[in-house]
Parts: sequence; structure tokens; C-alpha cells
Amino acid sequence: MKNLQSKWLLLCCRVAIAVIGSSASLVIAGQVGKLNPFVSGSLQQITDARAGRPFLLVMWSPECASCRKELEMLAAIRQKEPGIDIVMVATDEEANPGDLGRFLVENRLDDLESWYFSEANSKKLRFEVDSTWYGEIPRTYLYAADHQRVGISGLLKPEQLDAWLTLTSAE
Repeated sequence: MKNLQSKWLLLCCRVAIAVIGSSASLVIAGQVGKLNPFVSGSLQQITDARAGRPFLLVMWSPECASCRKELEMLAAIRQKEPGIDIVMVATDEEANPGDLGRFLVENRLDDLESWYFSEANSKKLRFEVDSTWYGEIPRTYLYAADHQRVGISGLLKPEQLDAWLTLTSAE
């Protein structure tokens, strides 16, 4: 009986540690802005929330060197254009929201709406975003107010962003 109680107590402790650990990640994520789980239907939710408004959808990973350069550029652009609407989506299959949140803080992008792939089938999510996208990152979608979009794989060039800003400011 005592052995069973010891095993039960040990199991309860392990569960408590797991819960506390996952809660700590959520608290960290909560401190840096809400990170939303990107699942099937999330893109529609993002676009619906921006009906009639232009925005950027940035697919990225903290492991991607080009993504890091693009995030630096986006942070700098936001200094000049604070009203620019940017939505971040981390495409890592097993991302930790706390780690992603810290990364966004380090890159001064923690106040942006941010999502992370949270389904096991990332191919399905990529296909839902764009049937012609095979996962290369960074991948940025420049949405016009009517939600016509252009997808750009690789590092976004400042002149591409400037052209989009000029076009969308005229809308």
C-alpha cells in the first residue's frame, strides 16, 4: 500500500511539474504578446480580421538566417511606418511559444500579432496558406486592401516593401 502511495505521489509531482513548465511558457508568451496557435482555418481568421485593409503576412523561423535579416528590416521599417500591419507566423513544426516570444522581443517585434504552426501536418498548413508554397522561408505575402496578394520567397528587398507601401497608401 505504501509503495502504491509513493508511486501515486511521484506521478502527481511529475504532472505538477509538467503543468507548471507549460504554464511558464504561456506566462512568458503572455508577457511578450499573445502567440496564437496556427491551425487549419487560421489564415481565414487573419484575413477576415483585416477586411478591406492591407497587411503583410510573414512566414519565418528563428533558425533561418535570412529570416533574421528580414525581421531586422521589418523592425526598422516599423520605426518609420508605425501603422504598418504585420502578422508573423512561425513555421517550425514543434515550436515553443515561450522561445518564439523571447525571439520576437529580442527583435523588437513582440507587439505584432504572432502565430505559430501548431498542427503536426505542416504541409497541410502550408498548402492552406498557398498551394504553390513548398515551405521555403522567409516567405512574405504582401496583401492589398482587396486582399489580392503577392508572395515573395527569400529575403524581402527594401524596394519591394517600399513599392507595396506606396501602392497601399494610395488605396
